[in-house]
Amino acid sequence: MKKYLLHILPIVVLSILSVSALRAQCGSCAYGVQLIQNGNFSGGNSGFTSDLTPGSGFFCPLCPEGTYAVGANAILYHSDFTGSDHTNPPFGNFFIANGQGQAGVEVWCQVVDVQPGVDYTFTFWAQDVTNNNDVHPMAELQVAFNGVIEPGMLVADAGWSEMSFVWNSGNLETVEVCIVNQQNQTGGNDFGIDDISMTGCHTYSLSQAADAGEDQVVCSGEAVQLGTSAANGYNYSWNSSLGLTSSAVSNPVFEMVNPGNFPVVYQYVLTTDSASLGCLDTDTVQITVLPSPVLDLGDDIIMCEGDTALLDAGEGWQNVVWNDGSEENTIEVTDQGTYSVTASFGFCSVTDEIFVDVVIFPPLDLGPDQDICEGETVILDATYTGTWNTGDTGSTLEVGTTGWYVFTLSQSGCSSSDSAFVEVWTIPENILPSQINLCEGEEVVLDAGQAGLWSTGENSASISVDTPGYYDVILTNGPCQALYGTQVDMILQPVVDLGADIDQCYGEPVWLDAAADQNTQYLWNTGDTVSVILADTAGFYTVIASNSCGSVSDTVEVRLEWCGWGLFVPMAFTNNGDGINDSWQVKGYNLAAVKIRVFNRLGDLIFYSEDPTDA
Repeated sequence: MKKYLLHILPIVVLSILSVSALRAQCGSCAYGVQLIQNGNFSGGNSGFTSDLTPGSGFFCPLCPEGTYAVGANAILYHSDFTGSDHTNPPFGNFFIANGQGQAGVEVWCQVVDVQPGVDYTFTFWAQDVTNNNDVHPMAELQVAFNGVIEPGMLVADAGWSEMSFVWNSGNLETVEVCIVNQQNQTGGNDFGIDDISMTGCHTYSLSQAADAGEDQVVCSGEAVQLGTSAANGYNYSWNSSLGLTSSAVSNPVFEMVNPGNFPVVYQYVLTTDSASLGCLDTDTVQITVLPSPVLDLGDDIIMCEGDTALLDAGEGWQNVVWNDGSEENTIEVTDQGTYSVTASFGFCSVTDEIFVDVVIFPPLDLGPDQDICEGETVILDATYTGTWNTGDTGSTLEVGTTGWYVFTLSQSGCSSSDSAFVEVWTIPENILPSQINLCEGEEVVLDAGQAGLWSTGENSASISVDTPGYYDVILTNGPCQALYGTQVDMILQPVVDLGADIDQCYGEPVWLDAAADQNTQYLWNTGDTVSVILADTAGFYTVIASNSCGSVSDTVEVRLEWCGWGLFVPMAFTNNGDGINDSWQVKGYNLAAVKIRVFNRLGDLIFYSEDPTDA
C-alpha cells in the first residue's frame, strides 16, 4: 500500500491566456503547423525523451518512484492509480508517471524545428492519477524551452486540466521543449499527461506569380495550351470555362472552332490563390481564332478485299499532303489502315483522318471432292462458323448424299466461299449362294454378276470349281468394296460293303453293317432302313445305300449250324501192346482250351499238359 504524507501543500496556478485566445487563427497568406510528434501517445513510447525510467516488471511496473509508462489505463501499471486517456477513453494512450520526489525533473522532452520570429502556441493536458481522496503531494508541471522555464505552472489536481500559452521563437530554428515536474515530495506526485501540441502560423512564400501565357493567334479548331505548370500550394481559376479543358488548373488547353469568315478574339483572366488563403494574383491572355475551311474525308469505310476506295480531300487547297506522301487531292487505296491528310490555305492548316477497314477472310478449304459408300457419311470442316447451301450454319456439315456443298463466310457485305463435291457409291450386290453341294466327279460355275478378284487368283465375273472349299470374291464399285463367298461341299458317291458270306453257329448274333459317311439312306431286303441290322436267320441279305448323288447295293449269305462241345477222359488203359487202350488220352470237340493234371494216390502231381493230344 502506498504511503501518503499528511500535510497541506501550497497550490499555485498561473493562468496565462485563455485557450481560445492562444489559438488565434492564422491570417491571410499564412498556414498553421503542428510541430509535436506523437503528442497523443498513439505511437506508444516513442518520439520523446524523459528523465524518468520506463517501468518494468509484470505485477506493478510503476511501483518504484521515478518511473513512467505509456498505456490506456493507469491501474494496469499500479494498483493505487486511476485514470485513462484524455480524448479517447478507455482505448487511447497517455503518459503515466510515478514522480520521483525531486524538483526540476524533465518528464517529457522533444526537439522541434521552428521558424524565426513566429509565435507558437504550446498546449498540454495533465491529471492526478493517485487513487486516494486524502491530501497528498501533486505534480507541479512547468514548460521549458531550451532549458528556460516559462512562467506559469499546472498542478495535476483531480481530472484533466489544460495548460496553454504563446511562445515566440526569436531567432531560433530549433528548440527543445520540455515538461518539467517541480514537485520534490513523494507519497503522491503521480500524474498523467496527454495531447501535447505546439502550433504556429507560417507565412507562405509566394514562389509563382499568375501567368496566363502569351497572347496567341490560332487557326479554327487548333488546340493550344495556356498558362504554365502548377506550383505546390496554389489554386487556379479562370474567369470562363468556354473552350477550356478545365477552368481550375494552371495550364488548360484551349480549342475553339471559328465557323465564320472573320477572326474571333477570346480573352481569359487567370487568378492564382495560394492555398485559398487570400494571397491572390491575376494575369490576362488574349487568343485570336482565325477562320478555317472545312476538311472532311467522311465516315470510316468498310470494303471487301480486292476492292478500291477513293479518298477525296476536296478542292481549293494551296497544299495537300497525305500520310503516305501523296500530294494529290484524291488517292485510291486498297489496304486497310488509317489515312490522314493535312490541307493548308494561307496561315492555317487542317487535318482529318479516315480509317479504311478491309474485310479479309481467312483461306477457306473444304478439301478435295469426296467419294463415300452408301450408308456412310463424311464431315466437311470449314474451320470457321458460316452458312452452308443446305441452310445449315456452323463450321462443320455431315453429308450422306451425292451433291455439291458450298460454305460461305459473310461480314459487312463481303463474302468468301468454297465448295466440295460428295459422291455416294452403291455397294456391289451379292448374288452368290452361301453354300453349294457338288457330287463327286462333277464341277460347278460360281457367277458373281460382275468382274472381281477371286480367292483362286482369277479376276473375272465367274469361275468353275470341281473341288470342295470356300470360294470368295472381292467386288468393287468406286471406293466401295464387298467380299462375298460360297462354301462348296463335295458329296462322295455312296459305298456299301457287307463283306464275305458268313458261317455262324446257331444262337450267336450276326450284325450286318452297311454304314459309310457319305451314305444318307439305307434300304434292306428285310424292310429295315438303318445302316446296321441283326441277321438272326440263315439266308441272303441285300442292302441299297444311297445319297443325293446316287445309290449302290451289296448282298451277303449268312449260313448257320449247330455248334456244341464234348470231352472224353478214359477211366483206365492197358499198356500191353495189343493195340487196344494201350495209352491214356483226353479227347473232345469245340474246346477252346484244355488243362490236364494227373495226381497219384498221395496227392502228388505226376503229369501236366495243355495239349489234349499229349498223353
